[in-house]
Amino acid sequence: MNDFKGSKYAETRDLDLAEIAKLVRVDIKAAVKAGDLPKGIKTSVRISRYSMGQSLNVTIKECPGLMVANPDRVRFDSDDPHGHTMLLLLSPDALEVLGVVQDIMDTYNYDSSDPASDYYNVRFYGHAGFCSDLAERSRDEIKARFETEAEQIEAANVVARGFRSIGFEIARQEVQRRNAEDEARRAAEKKEKRTAGIREGQRRAAVAEAARAKGFGPCVPVGYEGRPRIAWIETEGEVPALHHRIFGSLGELAEAMRAVARERIAAGAVGGYYKTWLTVIWDDGEECKARYDVAADDATKLDLSSALLRMWSQGDSAKALEISRERVVA
Repeated sequence: MNDFKGSKYAETRDLDLAEIAKLVRVDIKAAVKAGDLPKGIKTSVRISRYSMGQSLNVTIKECPGLMVANPDRVRFDSDDPHGHTMLLLLSPDALEVLGVVQDIMDTYNYDSSDPASDYYNVRFYGHAGFCSDLAERSRDEIKARFETEAEQIEAANVVARGFRSIGFEIARQEVQRRNAEDEARRAAEKKEKRTAGIREGQRRAAVAEAARAKGFGPCVPVGYEGRPRIAWIETEGEVPALHHRIFGSLGELAEAMRAVARERIAAGAVGGYYKTWLTVIWDDGEECKARYDVAADDATKLDLSSALLRMWSQGDSAKALEISRERVVA
């Protein structure tokens, strides 16, 4: 059972509720001057009389600078309109203002009710609250702020994505530049090798001609005078031993292939192969290309010359004869 009496109840017990309402208005103004309530607050104090009771209600219509709605609740309701939450509708500052107004009202009231026995006895029923328009305006302001923040975040993300795109483009251009430089370097190296091959062929021809002029006879085996020779062989393969390598002859290349085949056997390989691309450079500067797949069997059954003759389709009989001359069989 309640036994509450406000601090001003005794001295105003004989006053009519309308007079109490006037005193409440005066006390609200005093609270504003004392700093207990925000400046500029506008309230409406209304009384109601009805059978077996009366009420005094205070409605706050304006309160400058006060965020009435709870931002967390506004965000939750916006994200999940049909969800359930224990978040309060009003902000902590708004609840504090209502508390001050309610305390002013309670100083004139008494309460000897016993809710357990459904017995209620008060001087008046009283409620302090914000008008619906003020609460709705507060919610709209908070929503607008959230939308502005979201737009600012999105704008910042757009700028960030733009910077990332610029960074990716710079990186892509750098990769292209490096690739172009590497390609130009490889082309220059290949051209230099081809030029060196031509010079070597010319040198051999000059030496042979000088030897014949001195009566020393040919400097190359009979039947091969003036025929092209293999200057070197470039390889690209799936294993480091045959990738971006240069070999001086088929025999040197075959030995490297046998070593790779032996490594496959040591690793327990019984099938499969390593793809290897060959570029044969001739001393006249020309080149031909072929592919040879190194398998484990090549450790004992390598026949590189025959394989090249089968794969090479340029049809130059002189160069085919040169490959046959350097026939390599395990």
